[in-house]
Amino acid sequence: MDTSTLRVAIIGGGVSGLSLAYYLQKLGGKAAQQIEITLFERKATLGGNAETVWVDLGNRRQPGKPESPYRRWADLGVNDVNLATYHRLRTVLSEIGELERMKPLENTESYFSRDGAIALTDDSDLARGVSDPAHELNQAEGGKLAPLITVVHQSAIDLVESGRITPHYTVDDFFDSCVATPVEMLAAAADHLKITIDWQDPALPARLERIRHIIYYPRISAMYFADDRGPGGMPLQAPFEYYRIQEGGSPPDRRYFEHGSQHWLEALAAYIANPETQGPRVKILRGIDVEARLSPQGATLAERTASGERRWQADILIMATHAEDALPILTFGDGLTEIQQGLQHILGKVRYTRSFSVCHTA
Repeated sequence: MDTSTLRVAIIGGGVSGLSLAYYLQKLGGKAAQQIEITLFERKATLGGNAETVWVDLGNRRQPGKPESPYRRWADLGVNDVNLATYHRLRTVLSEIGELERMKPLENTESYFSRDGAIALTDDSDLARGVSDPAHELNQAEGGKLAPLITVVHQSAIDLVESGRITPHYTVDDFFDSCVATPVEMLAAAADHLKITIDWQDPALPARLERIRHIIYYPRISAMYFADDRGPGGMPLQAPFEYYRIQEGGSPPDRRYFEHGSQHWLEALAAYIANPETQGPRVKILRGIDVEARLSPQGATLAERTASGERRWQADILIMATHAEDALPILTFGDGLTEIQQGLQHILGKVRYTRSFSVCHTA
């Protein structure tokens, strides 16, 4: 039995890195060999893509009260989660004391036409009234649009779950088929949902095209699985597997992270770094911009500063970063040429598209 301590280094303090540290700590206590875990994050804050910012919105004006500064948090990533489908996350949130902080989601969606005018508003998950009754989705086209959207949505999810399509089957392919053969594509879902659709309605193809261009293409374009090729060219699996997990369940249990999604990851970090938490010790180092030299014996991590260089040794190095950030951090020693080429081949296949986050107050 190897009685030496196994030193594990994790680079990246986002969801992947912190979750990895959590599970290594939980499972490492049962291992025969001692484990020592060190996580390196180059920023002062943890969270990675789950980044929360604070926005200065000016002054809050209330009748009979002096003006006061109005600052509001906003997430640059997804803020809500469906706890009916994310079972492991629910367990973690409960264990670290964050589950009771999760608030029920009040969701509202607005759709706009190309000229910037409001097309539709979907306020079915809004607890207090609607944002604009004149554009309420449930009233659109005499009440015929909303039920058809439900049927289209379920049909796409059923198709993804069936396993009969490949990643080459696109969102365009699906909607083209819905418009061309609506009964074949949609009747089974309509029957299952007990929604009556007039399949002989001459306006049905145009209504399906409206659902495509006014509802789904804007939704897909605004989410995180879209790229510069446009929503129609995306694999159908990408958005609708997301919808199945994020909005599904019987019933769904959608909640949001109060004070931002970064908050719960900071709470997770505090939990795993707490000396009283059972399992191997986890050390989290922030503001440490390291490089790593790999050898057959392990990895040497180094941070260069104005006063010199700090070093850490690791038997196992795990990169919990974006693929494009991983290779520039790594230097490969003698005898690792084949491994280096293999990693370059794999990581080089990941394609990134730059995008914008829009912070709004409405």
